[in-house]
Amino acid sequence: RVAILVAAALVVVGGVMIAAAFSRPPGSPADDPLVIAPFAVPSSLPAAAQSTASTPRGTPSPPPRSRPSPTRSPAVPPKSPAPPTSVGIVDVRAVTADPHVLAVGTLFDRYFSGINTKQYEQVLVLFDPSGFLDPTDPAQVEAFTTGVSTTTDSLVVLRSMAEDAAQEGDLDARLTFQSHQAAGFGPPGSPEEICTNWDITYQLRPAGAGYRIFSPRNVVHTPC
Repeated sequence: RVAILVAAALVVVGGVMIAAAFSRPPGSPADDPLVIAPFAVPSSLPAAAQSTASTPRGTPSPPPRSRPSPTRSPAVPPKSPAPPTSVGIVDVRAVTADPHVLAVGTLFDRYFSGINTKQYEQVLVLFDPSGFLDPTDPAQVEAFTTGVSTTTDSLVVLRSMAEDAAQEGDLDARLTFQSHQAAGFGPPGSPEEICTNWDITYQLRPAGAGYRIFSPRNVVHTPC
């Protein structure tokens, strides 16, 4: 019985030694004490692992939100310029839609403004030399400048424009205006008249991009 107990004790001791040998870290000396390390549980997982672990497999992540594109206001077409109501001192409202309104309005603005300011050279160049007044003829120039030397014109209105029936390319422009002049410088037949209302149709001849005065027609005058 004693021999059996001794043999059993030897078997137990041998088994413990074999287990200890297998439990030592590789490369450690055989006589190092046996160290049994507990199983290490990580205190936290990496962020990617946590998010992966918290999201069930097979569930797609929500797509990123797209920013709404800014809305653009519709383009506003530029406004067309308003038609002219006057060119200088000339009222052109009656013919504002006529394509010749600016050229003719400019002609008569220079004509009446030149008379009012006594800038006769500015006025004389507005006459066609082949018309009723030749600006190169000194006698005609003197008669004209003397006749308007006391005149001031106002209330100039361009009433109508039409193609001249007798001369192709010419334009007939009808104007009304009022003149004030010294006694003795009034219209023919009424030299003492100091205020006159005029209604005249001028025959205009093309000259470059504009017109020149060729001849007055249908001249009507009455006292103010």
